[in-house]
Parts: sequence; C-alpha cells; structure tokens
Amino acid sequence: MPVDDAPAVMNAKMGGGDVEQPETEEPEKLEYANDFEAMKAKAFPPLDDELEVLEDFDFTWEIDDWKSLDNKVHGPALTSGGYIWKPLLFPEGNRSDNISLYLEASPADKEKNGDEQKDDEEEEDWAVCAQFGLLMWNPEDPTIFHFSMAHHRFNQDEADWGFSKFYDLRKAFSRHLDRESALIENNKVNITVFVRIIKDPTGVLWHNFYKYDSKKETGYVGLKNQGATCYLNSLLQSLYFTRNFRQVVYKIPTQDDKANTVPAALQRMFYLLKTSNSPVGTLQLTKAFGWESDDAFTQHDVQELNRVLMDKLETQMKGTEVDGALNNIFVGQMKSYVKCVNVDFESSRIEDYWDIQLNVKGMKTLEDSFKDYIQVEMLEGENQYQATGYGLQDAKKGVIFESFPPVLHLQLKRYEYDFIRDIMIKVNDRYEFPLDIDLSPFLDEDADMSESWEYELHGVLVHSGDLNAGHYYALLKPTANGHWYKFDDDRVTRATFKEVLEENYGGDIPHLNNATTGGGGNRFGRFNYKRHSSAYMLVYIRKSRLQEVLPEGEDEVPSHIPEKIHQQALEEQQRRKEREEQQYYMNVKVSHLKQFQNYEGFDIAPWESKYNEQVIPIPELARPDSFRVRKDTPVRDFVIELAKNYNLTDPSAVKLWTLVSRQNKTYRVDTPLDASTVTTLEEEKLKSPQKLPDFRLWLEDGTKDHLTKEPQPPTSESAPPPSAEDDEHMQSTETEGAEEEERQLIFLKQFDPYNQVIKGVCTQVIDPQQTAGDLANQIKEYMGWASDAVVRLYEEVKPEMIDELSPKSTFNNAEIGLGDIICFEKVPDSVELSKIKGYHTAKEFYDFMRHRLLITFKQRVPAEGGGGDLRMDTTGDNESSEDKSQVDLWLSWNDTYETMATKVGEKLGVDPGYLQFFTTSINGAQRTPIKSGGATVKQILASPYMQQYSKVVLYEILDISLSELQSKKTVSVSWLSEGLSQEHKYDILVPKTATMRDVLAALRTKANISEEDIEKTKLWSAQHGRIHRILNESFPVVSLSDSVNVYVTVTPQDELEFLNAEGTVDDRKFVFVQHFQKDPNRTHSIPFTFLAKKGEPFSETKARLQKTLGIYDKLFENIRFAIIRIDGNAPPQYIDDDDFELFSQIGDEECLGMDHFDKTVRRNHGQAIFIKN
Repeated sequence: MPVDDAPAVMNAKMGGGDVEQPETEEPEKLEYANDFEAMKAKAFPPLDDELEVLEDFDFTWEIDDWKSLDNKVHGPALTSGGYIWKPLLFPEGNRSDNISLYLEASPADKEKNGDEQKDDEEEEDWAVCAQFGLLMWNPEDPTIFHFSMAHHRFNQDEADWGFSKFYDLRKAFSRHLDRESALIENNKVNITVFVRIIKDPTGVLWHNFYKYDSKKETGYVGLKNQGATCYLNSLLQSLYFTRNFRQVVYKIPTQDDKANTVPAALQRMFYLLKTSNSPVGTLQLTKAFGWESDDAFTQHDVQELNRVLMDKLETQMKGTEVDGALNNIFVGQMKSYVKCVNVDFESSRIEDYWDIQLNVKGMKTLEDSFKDYIQVEMLEGENQYQATGYGLQDAKKGVIFESFPPVLHLQLKRYEYDFIRDIMIKVNDRYEFPLDIDLSPFLDEDADMSESWEYELHGVLVHSGDLNAGHYYALLKPTANGHWYKFDDDRVTRATFKEVLEENYGGDIPHLNNATTGGGGNRFGRFNYKRHSSAYMLVYIRKSRLQEVLPEGEDEVPSHIPEKIHQQALEEQQRRKEREEQQYYMNVKVSHLKQFQNYEGFDIAPWESKYNEQVIPIPELARPDSFRVRKDTPVRDFVIELAKNYNLTDPSAVKLWTLVSRQNKTYRVDTPLDASTVTTLEEEKLKSPQKLPDFRLWLEDGTKDHLTKEPQPPTSESAPPPSAEDDEHMQSTETEGAEEEERQLIFLKQFDPYNQVIKGVCTQVIDPQQTAGDLANQIKEYMGWASDAVVRLYEEVKPEMIDELSPKSTFNNAEIGLGDIICFEKVPDSVELSKIKGYHTAKEFYDFMRHRLLITFKQRVPAEGGGGDLRMDTTGDNESSEDKSQVDLWLSWNDTYETMATKVGEKLGVDPGYLQFFTTSINGAQRTPIKSGGATVKQILASPYMQQYSKVVLYEILDISLSELQSKKTVSVSWLSEGLSQEHKYDILVPKTATMRDVLAALRTKANISEEDIEKTKLWSAQHGRIHRILNESFPVVSLSDSVNVYVTVTPQDELEFLNAEGTVDDRKFVFVQHFQKDPNRTHSIPFTFLAKKGEPFSETKARLQKTLGIYDKLFENIRFAIIRIDGNAPPQYIDDDDFELFSQIGDEECLGMDHFDKTVRRNHGQAIFIKN
C-alpha cells in the first residue's frame, strides 16, 4: 500500500520523501521533460564511492484519457535487475487533495496468483535498493513538467514508495506558472519513471530496521542497553571477539560460584552471545559488579572500566590454570629513561602497561601520536640533569617501548580541560588511523626484532555526540579475514571501510551534500559540517599472532555453564508463570514453636529482615515458612495441609492466629481463625487489620496445651529450652478450669547470660488474675531450677521499652494479655556472675539488640613500596579464599572502646593493648586513628558532618603497646625525588619530644636516601594545597598539626648557594608556588618554594620551574601562570609576557600560581568505577 503523509514527509528530510518540490521560475534556458538524459542527471546525484550501480533505466507511461482512470491505477511494468517496476497512480489523491504518485517493485520470479503467491510471500525476504525519479509532463509542451526524486529500500513490507502530495489537483488543469498550457492538457499527460538500482554492500542500505534480525543477517547478536550502558556494551563486544581472551574467561573455575560473581556472569554473557538468537542482557553482569540501578544510567570512562575489570579477573585467576594469562594477551612494557649525552650514565625503569593513551590534539595521524609519545626532551643549559657521580650533565629524557602486546588497546585522548569554560570538552579534530601499522620504529633498539611488529586494526570504539550527551558503539572485525560489523547496542549490521575509517576520523565533512542519501541537490549551496562521531579507542592485533588471538574452531565451553543457564531459564520460566498466575494466589507466612525457639530477635518471629535500618542475623530455622496458596483455599483445607506438612497428629487441634501490627510497630497474635467453616484465606485476610502483601499467621498445636510430662533437670548452668517435640504450653493448675474466653495466650523467652542470647522457649495460657510470681514458680519447675532460685520477668513491650514485672502484680493489673511477650531470666549468684562474659541482665541485652550493628575489622596493610599510602587487606573479596585476618563482630552503639578492643583481641588472639584501630570512609579509604579512651562505638564511627558512616574499621597489630604509641607522634612525610614529580609517602613514628632532625634520620633509613642528599634537604608542611610552614631541623614535631603533610626534597643548587651566601643578598628571594584550577581557592597538588631572581625574564623562570617540577614539555605547555594572593581571596593576574620579571612584581602576600587541570577531579563528578564481587 502507498505510504501516508507522516512517514513520507519524514523520509523527505532524508532526501527521499513526500513533499511537493518547489516550482521555480522559468530559467533563461528552458528544460525539456523529454530530454531524458538531462532529467536522469537530476534524478541521480552522485553516490558514495562504496556504492555500486547495478542497472540504470527509464520508461514512459502515456495517459490518453486521464478522466477515465480509476481511483487507483498501475502503469505499464518494466522488468529489470530481477524486479518488476511499475508506477502506481492515485488520480484523485491518496487521502489528500493532491495527485499521489508512487513507484512499486516486486521480484520478477514471484508473479503468481492465489494461495501459491501468498505462501511464497510468507517465506520470501527480498529487498532492492534504488534511486528513482517520477516525472509528470505535458506531451504537447515538454517544458511543462513536475519532477520529484527519492531513494528507497523496496521490500515485501514497503513495496511502493513515493509522494502522496505529488502535485496539487487544483493546479493540474490550470495554467502552469506563466505558461498558456496546463500540466494535464486535453486530458493527456505522460509519466516517465527513472530508476537506478544500487548494490547493497552491507545488507542495511536505507534500512528502516523494522523486523530486522541481527542474528539472521550477520550471525551475531547485540547487547541490551540498560539506560546508559552503551559504553559498557562496546567494550564487552570488543573483549568477546578477542577470542583467546574469551577462552581464558571460560577456563576460570566457576563450578561452585554463585551467579553473581563477575567471572560466572561474564561466562554466561559470552555463552549467550554465541548461542542466543536475540540481544543479550547485561543486568546480571552489572549486578555482579555490585552496581545499583543508578549506575546503569551513569556513563563512565571505558579505559578505567577496562582496567578495573581486568584487575578483578586477575584476582579471580590467581592459583588457577589461567593465572597470568591476561598479561600474555594485553600487557606490554615501556621504559622511562634519562640518558646522559657526554658520560656513560642512564637512569631508567621498565613498567608494564595495559593500554597506551595517545594525544589527539595537534596530531593528524596515529603515527604522529606515537612519535609524540616517544619524543626525546633535551635537558641542557639551566635544565641539566643531576647525574649521580657525574654532577650536572646534558641528557636525553623520554620513554620508549620495550614490547607491544598481542592485543594492543590504544586510548585516544578525545577529552581535554577547557580553561576558559572550566569544563571538560571533547576533542573532535580530524585524526586518521590506518588498517595496518608497523610499530617497530617505536621500539627500543635492544628490543626483539626476530618477529614482525606489524599490527592490524580489528576494533574501533566510537563516541557520537558531545561529552555529556553522547552514545557509544563499536566497529569490530571478529575474524582474521572476515567482514567488519557495527555493534550498536542490540543491533548488529555489516559495515563498510568508510564507516570504519573515514566516518570516525572526526573533524569537518568537506562539501557535504545529499549524495550519500541519494536525495536532491542542496538549495542553499555548500556548507562544512563537523562530524559528531569519532574513535576514542582502537584495538590492533599483531599480525604474526592473529591465529593465536583469533583461533578458528569452536570454543571449549565447560559443561556447567550451559547447565546453569538452562537452570536459570527454567527458574525464570517458573517465575514468569507465577507472575501470570499471581492474581489467583496469595503468600502466607506461618510461624510456629520450633521457629520461635530458634529466633533471637524482637517480636515472636522475623517477619521483617530489618529493624531500625540494621540488618539482624536470622538463622534459617527461625524464619517463618512461606506458602503460595490459592486465594480461594478454605481455612479448613489449609489447616489440614499444614498438619501434614508439620507431621501433626490431630489437625482438629491446630489453631491459626492472625497477627496485628500494634501502634508501637510490633506484631502480636490477635484473633484465631475459625477452621469449622468454609471461609477462604482471602476473606480472612480482608477481615484482618493487616495491610501487608502477605498473610501472617501463628500456628498453635492444641494437643499440647496441658502439661503432662515433667521436664528433665538441667545438665548445665543454663538448661536449654524444651524443644517443640516436648510441651508447647506450660499449664498452671489454677487455670485448668477457667473458661476459654478468660484464658490468654502469651509467649515466653529466656535470656541466657552464658551464651549471651535471648530465645523463645514456649507459649503459655494465663489467667488474668494470675500473678507474675505464680508464673515465675512455674518457670522454675519447668526449667528444673532450684525452688529458691530468683527469677526475674520482663515484658517486651517494644525494642525501646522493656519493663520489669513485679512478682506480686497480677497480669490484669500489669496489662499482660493476648499476644504479649514475657522474657525471664535466672538471677545469677556471685559464683555464676563471675562466669558470665558479657551482659548480665536481659534488659542490658535487649538494649544491645536494639543498638547492635555488624562491624568488619580488616587488617591495615601498607601499600607496596613501603610508602605511607595505606590500604585494607582485600584478600577476603575472593569468595574462594578464607580471610582469617578479617573479623566480623556485633557491637552495640553504646559499647566502649575498651569493649571493642577486648572483643577483637579475643577473636585475633592478641593483647588488645597492642591493637590500633582506624576509621574508614564509605569508599574504604583510611581516615583517622581511633584514640583509646571512654568513647562509644557511635562516637567512634559517626561524624556530626557526615550522614553516612562506614562500618569497616582497620586494625594494626603493633610492636609496642598502644599506650606507648600514643606517647609518640606519627608524622606523614612525602619524599619528593626527580624534581617534584615522584612522591613517596611514609609514616614516621617518633617521640613527641622529637624534632624534624629525628624525622629526617628515620626517613633516610626508610627511603634509602644518601647521606649527601639528606644533608641538602629542605622541608615544609602543607595543607589543602597551600604551604603551611617552612620547617627547619630543630622544629618540634609536637607543634605539627595532625592534618598537615610534611614534604622533603633535595634543595636545588641555586637555592643552596643563596642560603649559604655571606651577607645580604638583594637580587634573589623565595616565593611560594601553588597549583590551582581556574579559581585560586581550588588548590591541588603539592605546593613548593621557588627562588625568584632579579632581572630574570619569565621565559627563563619557566624553564627553571619545569626543571624543578620534573615534567615533560607537552604537560608543561598546558600550565598557565598567574600572580595570586596566598589566601586566594582575589582573582588571578595571569602572566602572558615572557619578559615579565617575577622578582619585582610579586608582593609579600602573593605567590606564583600554576593554573592547570586537577587530575583528581572526576569528569562525571561521580564515584570511581568499582566492581565489588
């Protein structure tokens, strides 16, 4: 059927739509419709180089009697290119007041009739791409015509395409413009059709992707986007098609892992990418990462994500057959060096790398970026290098590659900081990268050249749009000799070389016109357009290792992977079925005595998993049983089923009680259900005051209401409560004859001080006139305690209200009734009291339960290299390993420091006096040491200015007692080497009476500093990026604030000369230097002192600054210098003149500012990427 106006107009904007073409004034040189070559040139603008013309033809339909035409009529057909082409005309318009004209196509071998044609149409999947023009003209005056052009992908769903508003009916029979004749004159008109059939190189040319099947068309499937996870999808597809990486992932042992571990989820996803016929979801993988739903709507840096993922996988691979396998795929080596020109001295270090970050700004090609990366910087003149044993020397400084990995990830630096706007911006400059590149010119001269270092492009990860509102997709070549494909979330299509290369270079699109889409010319002339898509990551594979990286054949998939997936599919199918049937079913939770006896929390059962936002540990045996039953199930039938389920001998004695939520937010039994009627569970739930999704019931076994069996005497200091197999109720002789309505069911709990637990014991039917003392006597007899034992009773009103009962008070007076909970305890004598470790009374223990929280104590481990940076021991993150250094303890908010230290010491087998604790931030970083004393756990962990707090505490086992340690002071010291570019952090412990001379002595040993250098050091303290104080060796450490950091470095030679000069020196002075970003108050990095020289132009000052900082030219060029106030309370005065003299222009309250990007600031202003599991 013809298309309607809306899609036609939409398509017109792409150069092939249904809008009336503008009629232009008669040109000086008339155009003739019967000049078919000229008309064809208008219909067929130039194509992209990669598009090929298969056939090119035209034919004319001569209409001699326009008014006799039907409302819908086909013109003559022409067969070409295996297809039948014919015009489709609506003389009176297709739902419009315009002549409607379309072109229709159909396969030439499908011209059948009846059911045979219908059956074939259901099976066939044909498509043909064509540019076409429809020309209506006056046969008696060919200068009068109307011409429209379009392009389309003709298929069985869209077999015709054209223009619903081809020409205004009111004008068709009127004078055409300023001519004497009309377009349709004497009831005659001609329609000429021009067609050019285009070869479809990818199978998706001009595709609308309706009913598109990626697996059918390409053999591959995509990944679903959770919201903003396109960046994740592009990386995952790239890793999946790195075949040897996929095989390594399959070999990670996960047989016993849960589905929420990263390796197991990654294996599942890889297997589904191979076997699924539809897009694969990533939700299970991101859940394995530990991400919440918000994380799925946050775009992160792909490079950072890849490194975190690799680090997590490496951890999981340790000790397995694939230990170290990732290094063999992705890791290369580079060397940083400083090599003297005139003497035989070189300082170098070799480091591993997972990827290479290359500059795009100012570079034209990938080769230019590599040359820029390894460019040599000359250290000469005032910037000479201090070579150990040789003094100042001319030297070459740079990096060179020792090797490249088989799979090379290149990160293109498409983002940079804009100083003017104070934001990160995208660098969309044109930047070319080749299909093949030889990387041997960028290797060290001593590198192994026995094997070729030629690399072949196999992946282009693309970002389209701007920094904050963009989209990611990947162009990948999955096999060694196959095609390129575009992986755009859930859609996969064939890609051309132009899509892989040219369209992702970025930069301008010179002289963009409509040739690409096959539309008409641009009425407004030519313009330059910028591409919004550009590559940000490239994946190259070493040619000599192609068969190793992309081996042929099928993957060896462990059998447990498809088995788990099949089981998950069955479970999901069952859940789906349950959801569909949910309207007929309800959830019923039933608790009974055995669960009560295993429960250690508030109320009679753990109906909820949380109380006061603190997770309570609940044994499985204490949890109520959940039943999924039909809503129309009679109570009587449900009771019978429960009796069978719990092996109860007499179903008629089973009584079910509903529960009510009291005003104090507790749950208590309320009303028994009548099992003698046919009332349904749903009807009972509707009558119940419960407003909960599930129906909560307590099961009472009436066969044990009367006590007939005497309890056995206790065999230990604290006898265990009777089991459910014993009596469910204690029955008083005074209540045996009471009327049913006067008897009240209550619940009894016991506090066991020896095991530090409160558990359920049994239920009891009481008489309102019975006293608490009467019940205490029954309890003594029931528990086998001596008759002279003292028993205390408490009512558990709510967690924050535990009331002791007077023995003489009746239950009526104490307002004890149906559903109430009474906790009892045996008051210990002096001997028993000495054996109790912990809380002595039930009331104390109830307070603990109310305020308890689980705290994880992890061992504090120094960072590698002996520096002062500290981390927690994370070996426990691996589920297969048991971390014996980690301690999990339940503590109360109100517990003191001494209680905490004692309990941790008991767990570790360490004297608590030799433990030091440190609080942590939410992200796990160490905060401050915890001082011993009377502070409570709440005071230790919580902070008045932080709403959230971490329940992870670090501990360190000391070589000296904490009391002795607290008589000393820890000084945080950073040793700065190689200018100020290398920072090594240390914690120096010295007596509080020590001076900085003692700190330097300790630092020399820790940092292995030569005696010559330690004699020439300078020291200063800094806080928040500003210099706090210049220090000397006699400065007392006790005067240092705990929040400052001390910096130590070798004093430059010119500063030594200034300090050691005799007399007054008027041509030099020290100034402070601070780093900031845009605003002088946004300080960062390490501040330092610098010697300003009189008469020195700023160009020479900058050279000395660069030497002091020890950074490369390309980084130094990004720094802007300014004069700023030390306190930051004034705008910066930028220095743009190389002749500026710092010495004379800087005031006493001012310092030199260095304005550059703070690398610690995250681009998305969010948390770092993390993977928890």
